[in-house]
Amino acid sequence: MPPVREKREKPEHRPAYVFSEIALAAIIFIIVVSIIGAYLTQGFGWYIDFVDAFGRFWRRARLIIAVIAMMLNVGLVIFIIQTLRKFYHLAERHPLFILPPDAGPRERAVPFEKEISGEWAGVRKFGESKSPSEWNMAVLQADALLDDVLQHMGHEGNTVKERLDLVDPTQLPSLDRVLSAHRLRNMVAHDPMVQHTKETIDHALASYELAFRELGVLKKQETVPPTIEVMPS
Repeated sequence: MPPVREKREKPEHRPAYVFSEIALAAIIFIIVVSIIGAYLTQGFGWYIDFVDAFGRFWRRARLIIAVIAMMLNVGLVIFIIQTLRKFYHLAERHPLFILPPDAGPRERAVPFEKEISGEWAGVRKFGESKSPSEWNMAVLQADALLDDVLQHMGHEGNTVKERLDLVDPTQLPSLDRVLSAHRLRNMVAHDPMVQHTKETIDHALASYELAFRELGVLKKQETVPPTIEVMPS
């Protein structure tokens, strides 16, 4: 008998709608990828714009910072110049207050007594002010003026107190009053924010003035200031 041939099953034909779904899915995929790509492209463009804008802002910011720094430098130079000018004018008006105690003798273009008289007029002007800070300035300058007088007279020492200790009491009868005024000066120098009464300041200035007259650098008056001591406040 001839061999029996097995029957091969014919492949099933897929329906047409399956191919339609695959094509639709492919189209949708392409559309989604295109949309995502468009968003990515737009986002990348925004990023590039942001970087460019930040770069422009930073360049402008650096320019602004440079201009501000230049203006501050110019202002600092002007401030230093103005400070030096004020210091120079103050040194011209009140050299005794500017020079340190150990600055040594200064060359004088006018007689010593006349110079002291002019300096003392400036001290009295501060003392007659209505400002307590200028009262303190008057005491400080009066003490510096006394120090200059003592140095001019040849009294040695590193401080006003040391020079006063070398003064002959017969030459300076008001020595106790001057020492009291000098103690007030130290209080003012150590704590300039403390306000002292006008009576205390006036008494100290009167003590300095009396000392200058006794030392012969100011013309003597017929009347002598009162010797009642007012304790510093």
